Amino acid sequence: MPNFTPEQLALQSLDAPPLSPAASRRFLQQYRPTEHAAGLDALAARLDHLPLALELAGRYLQSHSLSVPVYEEQLQRAVEYRSAQKWRGNPTRHNLILYAACDVSWEQVRSLDARRLFLLAGQCAPNAPIPPELLEKAAAQKSAPGFWERFIYQLIGYRIISKNSTRIAYTEALSTLVNLGLLTAGEAGPRSHPFLAHYARHLAQEEAGGETPLPLRKIVEALELLTYQANEMHQPTWFRPLRPHVEHVAAAAEKAGLAKASSLWNNLGYYLQSLADPEGARSAFERALQAAERICGAGQVALTLNNLGSTFQDLGDLSAARVAYERASHLARQSYGDNHPQVAAVQNNLGSVLYAQGDLAGARAAFRRALRILEKSLPPGHSHIKNVKNSLQTLQEAVTHD
Repeated sequence: MPNFTPEQLALQSLDAPPLSPAASRRFLQQYRPTEHAAGLDALAARLDHLPLALELAGRYLQSHSLSVPVYEEQLQRAVEYRSAQKWRGNPTRHNLILYAACDVSWEQVRSLDARRLFLLAGQCAPNAPIPPELLEKAAAQKSAPGFWERFIYQLIGYRIISKNSTRIAYTEALSTLVNLGLLTAGEAGPRSHPFLAHYARHLAQEEAGGETPLPLRKIVEALELLTYQANEMHQPTWFRPLRPHVEHVAAAAEKAGLAKASSLWNNLGYYLQSLADPEGARSAFERALQAAERICGAGQVALTLNNLGSTFQDLGDLSAARVAYERASHLARQSYGDNHPQVAAVQNNLGSVLYAQGDLAGARAAFRRALRILEKSLPPGHSHIKNVKNSLQTLQEAVTHD
């Protein structure tokens, strides 16, 4: 049985008030319609008429052929176990009952796939449908995709589809958890109750000891890949159901010191840019920059500054965009060397800002630096080379016209 301190559990007041005794009885009768009312009333009172505890108990009784008194005995043992831990902070009786009900249900999850699914779901945003592909991908994810994998996804437009074996394991695991009330089923994907998500996160933390929990790392990797694919394939409808989980998981990843936190915030920024929401994109990129500066190296900081500069341009703040691009250029050269395509990308963006500000000489120099790098690193006729040449041509025509 899990063993948490009050500090780990971060006990909070309950959001849902207890039901009335009559409502509690009716609730339990959904799961045990032939049970004597007196037995259900006694169980409801032991559960303090708490909706979540009643749900867990009802689901448990429905899926197991045991009597109400036997369930009460299991619940009492769980309460006594937690009370024996000598928690500091005087946890409320309601919280004690809730954790005990969770313990009793969790002990019945014997399938490793179901246990893994519950811990993964607990990392996601509570009360929001979790796309099945996110959970399936996280469960199957072996390692983060490399550069060439990403390039192939972009080239052929390939969206990951889980293998049949993974889908079957996911379906069976989900059924186990829904039957026990540990997850709630839905057409768009399962949902995790806030308290149960909290419980799952601390189960994962206990398994990890002082390390970053594996379920969090797996969800981060899967979410980063799926949002990257959605952006690269220009499919905002793929991204939309992932958005609440991006914001929730990115914040958790940032707190845990995971470098991919910056990538998640960047992916959210790209998505919001595609929706013509520059203010939202700026906020996401600023959060990405905050994470990158604290956790990542100069290359990621340069990439994020480049993104942030683009939103400043969208907002019409050319001075802020120029500062962002100039800093990004410096860090990109520092990280990759003077002739890297990332340096060229920043220089091209910087040139566009300088041109808009009327600094034609500065713009020409920036465009030429970008072109020189691209001609060394890309095949002739590449679209990036054509774009920079077009920018130089437009600049030359402006100079001639003046």
